[in-house]
Amino acid sequence: AYIARSLDAVRANGMGAIADYMHPDEVARFRAKAAPVFDLQDTDGKAVRNVFGAQSMAGLPPLEFMRVFLHDAFGNTEKDAALRIGNPQMLGSVREGDVVHVVMRGAFEARGVNVTRLQVISVRPNGDGWGLLLTGDLEELAERMHAVTVE
Repeated sequence: AYIARSLDAVRANGMGAIADYMHPDEVARFRAKAAPVFDLQDTDGKAVRNVFGAQSMAGLPPLEFMRVFLHDAFGNTEKDAALRIGNPQMLGSVREGDVVHVVMRGAFEARGVNVTRLQVISVRPNGDGWGLLLTGDLEELAERMHAVTVE
């Protein structure tokens, strides 16, 4: 039910809404990996931190950083979103310690291309509720951004 609510929020408010459903540790991890790229300088010495709008990304707290980044990277409304999420079919779950992995078949539209695929969404307890863990796609994105800063 928690995952379904998070997907409803994304459909209603854009990809940035997923940040509010993420586990705080995962939000901090995403920011730690992705934020340094906004401190890079281009060949003329100009900061690249304004790639995602006029706002400086590097100074944002973790939750706001993730919300703004995903909002700007993937679109903010159903109409202009780069990624649209259909109605997923939850197939089952597997518990691994305190983490629950939910297997779902999802229909996605990415820039006009329709894709149906199996995906694993993982959650971990967060206070009295749950928090999403980074998907492989978001973790890879953060790792690629981090790699740019260490090269």
